[in-house]
Amino acid sequence: PHALSEWVPNYLQGVLEQRVGERGTNLRELAGLAASLEDLIDKEAIGRLETAYEVHNLPRDRPITPDQAEEVLRTYYVNFLIAGNFSADSRWEAVQKTKRFASRYTGWDAADNWLHGLLQPRITGKTAFDFAETTRMVEDIGEEYYKFNDMECLELKSTLRGMEGKKPGRVRLAHFYSKSLYSHWRFTEKADYLRVLGALDESEPQSPQVIVSNYIMARPNCLEASHLYAICCRNECEDMMGHLETNIGSATAPPKRIAELVAALPSQSDTASAPRTLSGALLSRLDQVAASNGGVVPLHG
Repeated sequence: PHALSEWVPNYLQGVLEQRVGERGTNLRELAGLAASLEDLIDKEAIGRLETAYEVHNLPRDRPITPDQAEEVLRTYYVNFLIAGNFSADSRWEAVQKTKRFASRYTGWDAADNWLHGLLQPRITGKTAFDFAETTRMVEDIGEEYYKFNDMECLELKSTLRGMEGKKPGRVRLAHFYSKSLYSHWRFTEKADYLRVLGALDESEPQSPQVIVSNYIMARPNCLEASHLYAICCRNECEDMMGHLETNIGSATAPPKRIAELVAALPSQSDTASAPRTLSGALLSRLDQVAASNGGVVPLHG
């Protein structure tokens, strides 16, 4: 089943590409692909919840107590954090494995507090939960977890930014490795692997450096929560570009309008908070691009 789940998204993409050829796709076809993936993700989550019910010997056709609901949802959550690789033959074994996982999982307290905060409003005041209600809660876990992941990513970014050398956005490889000795971050990727990830700057061969932005968004920092998708650190540049697209509402814009929007862009970054002052060089570059495009700047291309 795991191999099939990993193959399905590629199959759906292949079918879409085969149908549309080189002409691209329209909104209807893209919505169909998204709906198919969403349905598969929901079915995977329900299947894992059913397994958790079986492990805890709970009935799916009758309501369960709040304590039982919390316990089975925590088992589901641990399974979620390790991409479905959790197995147990009894409630006792599941509880013991969950405790062992919690003791070894870096940042478990924060992850568990996030789960508690998500579930409490849904559990408080209720005396029983049917399977449909616990299903909605596991769907909430999948849909809301990115918010907790964003906090983890910001912490990782802050740690790496605190290690920067003279070159902005770069961390000396030796410093990168030494940090793992006295923090909970495991910066252990070898230089060859960092090179494959596109996260190694070797412009100075005697002093290779880790490229902070590329490392943060690299696959090793993603949570493989499903066999259908991974939860990765967001590209803040894409968020900013989306803000520009929404406010401009066109494929092009005058350089002055773009400069105004960029200066006021909202950002999670602690080094580029709005309002910001754009350098003369950047403003000049915008004017140069506009001069070559009839007085406007293309947002893409």
